[in-house]
Amino acid sequence: MPDCEVIAEATNGQEAVERAKETHPDVALLDLSMPLMNGIEAARQIRNTLPDTKVLIVSQYDIPGMVQEAFDAGVLGYILKVDVGRDLQPALEAVSHDETYMSLSLWRLDQARTHN
Repeated sequence: MPDCEVIAEATNGQEAVERAKETHPDVALLDLSMPLMNGIEAARQIRNTLPDTKVLIVSQYDIPGMVQEAFDAGVLGYILKVDVGRDLQPALEAVSHDETYMSLSLWRLDQARTHN
């Protein structure tokens, strides 16, 4: 992705928050499942400290309550790990422009649940 540059990496949620505070990224890409602090709490702290930083969650979990909790924490995008190859670039583009993004798989699952 030519317009993207990785400026920091972290091994856990607490470190992700610290790195974000140090580097002020345009977009923070967080895994939902991280040691010490999960991605939702890290997203909440990043958004509270750095309101201009957009957050995109990548996760293996498609649990509706968890997805909603992430968006409630200020996340703009949520993609499933199985969809990263297809969804990462459009998700980063959408989130960087203050638009929400959700994996097509999640959207279909949500639509199926609301129509049953």
